[in-house]
Amino acid sequence: MRRPGRSATDQWALKCGENSAKIGGEILKGRWRGFPVYTLSLEERRTCARTCHHWRSCMGNRMNWADRIAAGPDLEWRLKREVALLDIEHPDGFAVRLHMLGDFYSVAYVNLWCALLQRHTALHVWGYTARHDKNDPIAAALLSLTRSQKRRAASSFASTSTAKEAISLRIARSKASASRKRP
Repeated sequence: MRRPGRSATDQWALKCGENSAKIGGEILKGRWRGFPVYTLSLEERRTCARTCHHWRSCMGNRMNWADRIAAGPDLEWRLKREVALLDIEHPDGFAVRLHMLGDFYSVAYVNLWCALLQRHTALHVWGYTARHDKNDPIAAALLSLTRSQKRRAASSFASTSTAKEAISLRIARSKASASRKRP
């Protein structure tokens, strides 16, 4: 039985990467080397595209105790404040692994990340998305975001051949698997 998503106001939405053995607390290679890592998990399926190749085989199916945050205005309000505090705490840079679970759920949410990147120069983000339909406005907003923030934002698609054909987003040079800290 999965734990339900909780309100973003209960605790910090952005969790230290040290709490995830797969991610680790610091980026070890590439341009972002030395940056502390934070993660964000949203409620999967509620935020995901119905066209996601992994709808039934989502890795969240095996993550019963993952701390999922409910999407919406409370989350967005919290993210603005948390990123501002992290920007002060880590002026040389920090990275957020977006959506350990879940996905970009609206154009406004994508625009929030764009505004955060513009406002907070220490912020860097990367993650995966199943938003690949060329007619999906969220996918178009993501493409615009990664093009406008090439050095500080990277996104790649969940593994589907149609996703790679539909829209090609810039993939981070330092792949998450190569840059995570191993326990």
